[in-house]
Amino acid sequence: MTTSQITAYKEILDFLVSAPSLEDILGFYPSLGTVERVHDLVAGNQAGTLTYKEAAELQALVDLVPYMHAYRKWASQRISAH
Repeated sequence: MTTSQITAYKEILDFLVSAPSLEDILGFYPSLGTVERVHDLVAGNQAGTLTYKEAAELQALVDLVPYMHAYRKWASQRISAH
């Protein structure tokens, strides 16, 4: 895996463990590089051309999505409660 490939997953994981504020959680969007990498992985998956490592990378990113949704929901509820 190249550095840019690792960065897509690492960017999101680093954000989740960085103790962001509620506002940061609601305002988080992945970088353009991460979005492009995900698009490339999805396209490769649809074309059936992903390597084993790329498929694992895509799965790791997909596995983070429910956590991000839950994290945003939690942050939104916390802000609404104040």
